[in-house]
Amino acid sequence: MGAIPFGRQVRERRRALDLTQDELARRVGCAAITIRKIEAGALRASRQVAERLAVSLAVPPDERAAFVRAARLVLPADPVTELLLVIDQFEELFTLTPDEATRARLLDSIVTAMLDERSRLRIVVTLRADFIDRPPVSRRWRWPTRP
Repeated sequence: MGAIPFGRQVRERRRALDLTQDELARRVGCAAITIRKIEAGALRASRQVAERLAVSLAVPPDERAAFVRAARLVLPADPVTELLLVIDQFEELFTLTPDEATRARLLDSIVTAMLDERSRLRIVVTLRADFIDRPPVSRRWRWPTRP
């Protein structure tokens, strides 16, 4: 399925079959807005929808597993696209999560994802000023920054 974004693959296959978005939606059993959003890259198809899309778009059987995998990717396969995760009101992790172990697991997960050398994840955290001096509850969290 290559580095072509999944939504574009769907649109190109649909057009090659001379189907409208409404016709494809009827075949797949979903709303036309779902097809529009998938094609625009604004919605990730569920496994079930991706499997029905593969059949409706006449994806050859030996390519269907790759087609469904491509549908489930958060990021396209190209190495330059990055995911920006904005975590607003991060102080709520401390005010609304009384369990320190839960907080520590989340913080460790964020740090692990951020510092993995293969990661294409970039994170922006907003935090109320009165929380900036509170040490996070994680051995690894030190307000890390990456270029």
